[in-house]
Amino acid sequence: MTEILRAAVGVFATLAPFGLIPAFLAVSGNGREDEDSRGRTLLLTVITALAVLLVAVVLTDPFLGFLDVSGESFQGAAAVIMAPLAIRLLWSGRSLGLSEVATSRPWLLPLAIPGLAGPASLGIVVAYSGRYGETDAAAAVVIAIVAAGALLYAGGFLQRTLGERAIGVLGRLSGALIVAVAIELAVNGVRSV
Repeated sequence: MTEILRAAVGVFATLAPFGLIPAFLAVSGNGREDEDSRGRTLLLTVITALAVLLVAVVLTDPFLGFLDVSGESFQGAAAVIMAPLAIRLLWSGRSLGLSEVATSRPWLLPLAIPGLAGPASLGIVVAYSGRYGETDAAAAVVIAIVAAGALLYAGGFLQRTLGERAIGVLGRLSGALIVAVAIELAVNGVRSV
């Protein structure tokens, strides 16, 4: 059980929901009158991201086998994949720019993909699937997505209560956490090889 929780925290970190709150609120509104729209957008976003990440869990072994890449080697690659998101969060506190959410289906592009199910979260899901196995990785994905969805839903309340600046600080802290997870993956991958 502790491995599932450890993996869930790693996946949650790469989902970076604090960095996604401003974009989510820009799309779905943050007032009480927008609650239905926010709920619908959130549900579609979470279901889509969950489906993408679970497909990645299931396809990890065949994908890495086809490429003849070991799970340990991929952990190093996953650490590199996480770097752009970590840097963006560290500098801006946001995982998406507000101009990026002006699409006809924002729940799909960019909120679900690449917002929640982006390169960093896909990389860690593949790495954790190889390390912990499909069942534990899938359970970690479900836990992390539910937690991220709850945080996004509470985003309006958090922004009103804490303020935009505090949400930005939490986004920057998410970037630092992603760096820590990436370093752990890289070190563990090197030790395993």
